[in-house]
Amino acid sequence: MKLEFCRRLGNSWRDLADVIPIPHHEQRRFERGFEPRAIWDWLQDRQRLSELPETLRRIGRDDLVDLWDKAQRESTEQFYRDGITRWADARYALDTRFVQLTLLLDQGEAAQGPRWHVSERFGALADVLERVSEQAVVLLGPPGSGKSTLLRHYAMDRAQAVLDRVDADRHEDAPFCFWLSLNDYKAPQPGDPLPPPQAWLEARWADTHPMLPPLPTLLREQRLTLLLDALNEIPHPGGEPVRFWKDFLQRLDRDYPGNRVVFSCRSLDYSASLSAKELPVPQVRIEALSDAQVQQFIELYCPEHAATLWVNLAGSPQLDLLRTPY
Repeated sequence: MKLEFCRRLGNSWRDLADVIPIPHHEQRRFERGFEPRAIWDWLQDRQRLSELPETLRRIGRDDLVDLWDKAQRESTEQFYRDGITRWADARYALDTRFVQLTLLLDQGEAAQGPRWHVSERFGALADVLERVSEQAVVLLGPPGSGKSTLLRHYAMDRAQAVLDRVDADRHEDAPFCFWLSLNDYKAPQPGDPLPPPQAWLEARWADTHPMLPPLPTLLREQRLTLLLDALNEIPHPGGEPVRFWKDFLQRLDRDYPGNRVVFSCRSLDYSASLSAKELPVPQVRIEALSDAQVQQFIELYCPEHAATLWVNLAGSPQLDLLRTPY
């Protein structure tokens, strides 16, 4: 898209730069002969590339608006295809027969008895999200329990569901899943403050998907599920990161209802502070496999040696390693 846009814009670049508008002193710094590329880069650096179709329409370049629309449809299709191929690798395999999830509901810090009430059990993250009405949930589990795998498979299943739609306009209102590792949520430079979560999300989305609708647009249209992996791995000390994300959830609930956020975290002790009386955040605990389930797992995946393996594993410390087989 960028190359074709630059080739076809031609001398219209001056009109486009004035309509955007790009200050004249900045226009004068554009490399001669490469002005269309400079305009594209100027917009992209400011996360304003989505304004291009409207500004092109204002200078009468409907041909380039058509080019943009075609490229955006192709980019959207590719987004969903990438969402499948990215997580279809064997290392992300998931046998849903061995997924056990327990929903924990916040009764409030002043509750008589335990704060977290064991509510229901599920076999899939999608079933949990259909059951709960809250915008945000936290997926809990120790290292190796399958938190990241469950998030990735949820994104892959949602992408496949979109591609399976047969209607011609299947992408017009289709949902988007945006997976991010919160290990990457950090200050721009050591000693700088953490960025506001929404600004960070918008920048990451614009960097990775410049041809897709901007993040605020998807939020307004209630089309976004944020899959935020490893809340406990944010490389910033203290409780400030969780407070920032808690504030983000409150603004999301106020300004953009109808979207979803799924965090993953190792410990309820860390993630519980996301939840508040006015905006509870349910927690979803990944349960370890029982002895019988581990034995069934071995029989399914190592049938020729299952009996011997079970004799050696039963009652041993190594058995605990197989209680989280993802």
